[in-house]
Amino acid sequence: MTKDIQKLQPNKERIVDLYRETKGNISNTMRAADLHRTTFYLWKEKDPAFKLAIEEADAEIRDEMEQLLFDHTADGNTGTLIFWLKNRHPYYKQNYGTTVAARTDGETIEVVVTDYK
Repeated sequence: MTKDIQKLQPNKERIVDLYRETKGNISNTMRAADLHRTTFYLWKEKDPAFKLAIEEADAEIRDEMEQLLFDHTADGNTGTLIFWLKNRHPYYKQNYGTTVAARTDGETIEVVVTDYK
């Protein structure tokens, strides 16, 4: 734990702990603390120590999910974990885009629209 994270106020430390417990689910985290989810985003935007603590918690959660994936590969029950990793872990994340193709009579015209986020 870095010195910046040690500067967190006790109520924010509790939020970071709840965030870890809920595997990064902000709604469940803030509901358990009886706070509105916008408070989480405000703290993350305004408090560098809180932001850093959440980023470190995210890294721990990603590592834990990655380990679960490796542990459960032999069981063939990996779909949910793969979905989570592709959407939350930067090493597995995919760029999703939209491709549209259109045809006209007599001549083929292909229109490709790609929107990567």
